[in-house]
Amino acid sequence: MNGGRLPLALPALALLWACRPSGCGGPAFPELQGVEVEPASAHVAAGERLHLEAEGLYADGSVRDVTGGARWRTSGAAAVVVAGGELVTREPGTVTVEATWEGRTGRAVVGVEAHAPVAWALELHPTSAELEVGGAVTFSASERLLDGTTRDVTDEVTWASSRPEVGKLLGGRVAPGMVLGSAPGETEVTARQGGLVAAAEVLVARGKAGRPVFPVAVAPGGRFLVDARGAPVRIQGEAAWSLIANLTAAEVDTYLDDRRRRGFNTLIVNLIEHRYAQNAPRNRRGDAPFRTPGELSQPNDAYFDFAASVLAKARERGFLVLLVPAYLGYGCPPKAAPENEGWSAEMGRSSREACLAYGRYVGRRFGRMDNLVWVAGGDCLPQGPLETCSLAVHQGIRESGSERLWTGHWSPNTLSIDEPAFAPAMQLDAVYQYRTPYPACRRAWAREPPLPAFLVESGYENEKVQDSSPPSRKYLFWASLACTAGVVSGNRPIWLFDKGWPAALDSSGTHDMELLGRLFETLPWTELVPSGLGGMRELVTAGRGLPGTADEVAAAATPDGRALVAYLPPTGREPRSVVVDLTVLPGPATARWLNPATGGWVPIGQVPNSGPRWFTTPGDNGSGLNDWMLVVTRPGSPAR
Repeated sequence: MNGGRLPLALPALALLWACRPSGCGGPAFPELQGVEVEPASAHVAAGERLHLEAEGLYADGSVRDVTGGARWRTSGAAAVVVAGGELVTREPGTVTVEATWEGRTGRAVVGVEAHAPVAWALELHPTSAELEVGGAVTFSASERLLDGTTRDVTDEVTWASSRPEVGKLLGGRVAPGMVLGSAPGETEVTARQGGLVAAAEVLVARGKAGRPVFPVAVAPGGRFLVDARGAPVRIQGEAAWSLIANLTAAEVDTYLDDRRRRGFNTLIVNLIEHRYAQNAPRNRRGDAPFRTPGELSQPNDAYFDFAASVLAKARERGFLVLLVPAYLGYGCPPKAAPENEGWSAEMGRSSREACLAYGRYVGRRFGRMDNLVWVAGGDCLPQGPLETCSLAVHQGIRESGSERLWTGHWSPNTLSIDEPAFAPAMQLDAVYQYRTPYPACRRAWAREPPLPAFLVESGYENEKVQDSSPPSRKYLFWASLACTAGVVSGNRPIWLFDKGWPAALDSSGTHDMELLGRLFETLPWTELVPSGLGGMRELVTAGRGLPGTADEVAAAATPDGRALVAYLPPTGREPRSVVVDLTVLPGPATARWLNPATGGWVPIGQVPNSGPRWFTTPGDNGSGLNDWMLVVTRPGSPAR
């Protein structure tokens, strides 16, 4: 009787199969996007078996094991698949294995060797290292094999430090073999693989001034940042927006080494780039940030692996990275298009759950990196669904356990605290102001309770945006006397690493920042109070220019009068005169003009603390402009 029903069952099964994936009126199956074979590459000895698995990647982000149902085949005579992904090797050679499921094919490459290589020694490179507190060194491990070859096993060995309080191993997928100098002393770093052991001595010395020990925190009083030792950290930064997406690993090294040598200590960087990369949103290796374009819930590990390596390199060199997890784009474009600068269209149409998932992923991958400050936004003040998604990304990063500080980069001419939904989360106040950053910095400094105020963006060198004009140094020097936590400069082509960026590393804007950094190293900058704020008297009483305009003189001094600094922005080529109230000084002081175009000094001489005094600039500073910096210091005024 059963035999009489079987022929009727076969057409029914065939009909069910034919209905996939549409379902013939039933619920739709998610679309198959691709098939992956794991492992994607492997080496085995002839005669051994290797189990391969096939996974189907679906449009809803799900991954399904299709090993048993896939059609397997091999090319070459070195091996054969018998069933269910079981590869039986025959002879030395290379074999390509393919698994096909529903019209999609995944591949793996397997090298079949004559015999399994045997390791007889384990080595570390370098064999020893010296570094400073806060610095880092990355060791690699390799096996020496009996056939005379070597094999990199950095990711396979077990790492250990004999004194982790001196040299701490960061470990993990991001930085295997990386040792952070935590305190002065010596430690032995070991790597173990089977019965083999290799060791290297690491000597950690006290860090140089200006090299922070991460993580940073807000100093008591809220005016600036301090490192893990409590040492003040002044932001001396540069816009490197496309660092992760548009440079090779070697180019990253070139850029970071140059900027470190020139005294930069902070970079603002996009984690994912929508437009400004050679093959955006892919990086130079060809890795896309998402497995399905624009789907935030489907991050591609390969892309973020490279991003992690870039951030680790920045950390090794002492850089604080202001990391934008999802740059929104200038003007918050609502419709998806390749020419959009940012991800606002994709984020605005994404579900809150997808945005939250992306935030959690980013937090898990990068939240424990201690040289980061998170930056919400990106040239956009989000509203509606875009704001909802941005908040979800922020929440996801927080939920992952990341304890790093947060700031915001919104639309031009805003402060971080100007986005109401994000204001309670802001721990640094980033000033984004083009033509007149000094008044905006004063507004940020005057906020109660105080937050570290720094200039995150103003007029970039070689760019004209919103009436910004050269020289770009005027925005930096001007802002430094109210955004007392530091400044971030910008240059085109450096910020997007466009054609000609290596030559631009030696631009006039770079020299301006070097000069500004050297100046503030000689000043008690942590104690500077802007003129007319925080109980400081009005320091410039005549010739100040109109408040809020491009010719306004910026000034600041320490409450005890050890230092007084004023910047006179360019108004032409002729000498310019101002009256400065010197009664803030406790006694006679030395006054000088700093030429911001050349770095040279013009002495004024000893000045008494007997009330208002006229000061007249030398005029043209050699660049066709008349901007100068007045520096008045008391003898023995130490820098902070």
